[in-house]
Amino acid sequence: MQVLGMRFRFGAEVGTFKFQHDMPPKTDTYNGVTAMGHISFPAGPGKIEFGAGIVGASPAFMMEASYGLRIGGTLDIRAGIRSTEVMEGKTTEELLLGRTGWMDGVLLLGINL
Repeated sequence: MQVLGMRFRFGAEVGTFKFQHDMPPKTDTYNGVTAMGHISFPAGPGKIEFGAGIVGASPAFMMEASYGLRIGGTLDIRAGIRSTEVMEGKTTEELLLGRTGWMDGVLLLGINL
C-alpha cells in the first residue's frame, strides 16, 4: 500500500515457542502459540517491521530490522534481528514471569509474484 508517498505492507503470522527451565528438576516450561499482526516499512535495502498480538495468553509486541537484496526481480534474501516483548509471561507451573522477551536472528527467503 502507499499513502502520501509512504509505502508499507500488512501481514500476519502464527507460530509456536518453547523455553524449558534448565535447572534441576527441569520440569517447568514457558511455551505456547503466538499470533501477531504486522506492518512493515521499506527503507532502501532495509525493512523496519512492527507487530502486536498475543504470545501464549499475554499481549505482546515485536520489532524487527532486516537488510537484504533482490535477485533476478523475484527472489528476495534478507537477514536481520527481531525482538519479541511479552507483557505477562506465565509458565506451565503457574509461575508469573512478568514482562519477558527474547531476541532472534532472522534469515528470510521470499518470492515476489
